[in-house]
Amino acid sequence: MPVSDIFNTLQATLGGFYINDLNLYGRTWQVILQADAADRGDISALDKIQVRDRSGDMIPLRSIASPRFVVGPQVISRFNNYRSITVNGGPRAGVSSGDALK
Repeated sequence: MPVSDIFNTLQATLGGFYINDLNLYGRTWQVILQADAADRGDISALDKIQVRDRSGDMIPLRSIASPRFVVGPQVISRFNNYRSITVNGGPRAGVSSGDALK
């Protein structure tokens, strides 16, 4: 099964997936596919998602993938496309900023 099929299913179920435009009552409406809020509210909702395989059969997502929590940094700072850190400092009392920079 292509990974793109899994990602498209996750996007359509958990996020939103653009289908087309509909002209009705003199206005243009966008048709967006999205699961109900109750069906995407927590991690257990992933057990209900099914992905269509190449032969057209529906396969539960949990049979090909399993969720896990991965914790990472909230923000990754970059300078010239390299990871960087912020260094804050100041002079001690009685020292000028020029002397502190030297």
